Amino acid sequence: MTVFTFFLSTFMLTFRSALSKETHNAFQKFDGLMTGPCLRNAREMTLGMLLGESSYLSTIGSVIAGEVTPRKNTERYSRTLGTIDTACCTKQHISCAAQGFRSEPVLLLWDGGDYQKPHAKKMKQVCSCVDGSNGHETGRGYPTFACIAYGLETKRQMPLCHHLYSTVDPDFKSPWDEQKTCLQWCAPFL
Repeated sequence: MTVFTFFLSTFMLTFRSALSKETHNAFQKFDGLMTGPCLRNAREMTLGMLLGESSYLSTIGSVIAGEVTPRKNTERYSRTLGTIDTACCTKQHISCAAQGFRSEPVLLLWDGGDYQKPHAKKMKQVCSCVDGSNGHETGRGYPTFACIAYGLETKRQMPLCHHLYSTVDPDFKSPWDEQKTCLQWCAPFL
């Protein structure tokens, strides 16, 4: 029994370190777009999401905690998310993804949707939107627009962007204008 336990903990350590290395390599494309600490925090958050199987900052903080209290990690991650220029990082991700598909024909799949937050009271610019999975009832949340690249030869799928917007934002013009932003971001595929 002790041999098995030792083997299992060694496997988990190896799995975690391999996952950490893959996360580090995946974030190299954002090196010039974020400061060093911001990049480190983003890598930690991604690793926490993969290991904790959750996107809640409190869960991520407790998975990564180590010697720091989970609450401090949660606060640090929250500050980090506020400093990331998501538009620039999305464009960089799409540009790098286009390089991976350069030798095959690609189908870009677009889909509109919504992100419902029915009990949201203090969320920034929460608006009303139609919930397609709930009988098309109007609720509180944000409309979204997503794009996935699909390689016709390799059958490989790569999420490119998932744009969330608010219809009560002063800069909002129309849903088509928001979708056009995503289409322009995907220009490296054209």
